[in-house]
Amino acid sequence: MDPVVSPGKSSAVGTLREGTERTARLIAGHAADHPLEHVSWMT
Repeated sequence: MDPVVSPGKSSAVGTLREGTERTARLIAGHAADHPLEHVSWMT
């Protein structure tokens, strides 16, 4: 069972990492458009 679960896990982790990077880029782009909003949201 372990060999079958491991590839799925690493694939899920890769997808999660991709989603996180995409979200980070989205936030960075939003911050560039609305710097003051972003600062008040971060603090």
